[in-house]
Amino acid sequence: MITVAKALSGGFVPTGAVLVSRAAFDRVFDGMERGVRHGSTFAATTWRRRRASRTLRVLARDGLVERAARLATCCSS
Repeated sequence: MITVAKALSGGFVPTGAVLVSRAAFDRVFDGMERGVRHGSTFAATTWRRRRASRTLRVLARDGLVERAARLATCCSS
């Protein structure tokens, strides 16, 4: 499981998420009803989800995850 926040919305609004593999999710939760819980002051809104979705599209479009992996490999000592 990986938690992400702040930059997920491109810095516009407080937004966070938890990334988890299907295998881990299936071992912990028996369905989305139990898997999705909101325990924050910031309510989930359509606007926040759109911001996060746009940020993820830019990451994919520009290959930023792959670039970060290449830089980490070539520059680590």
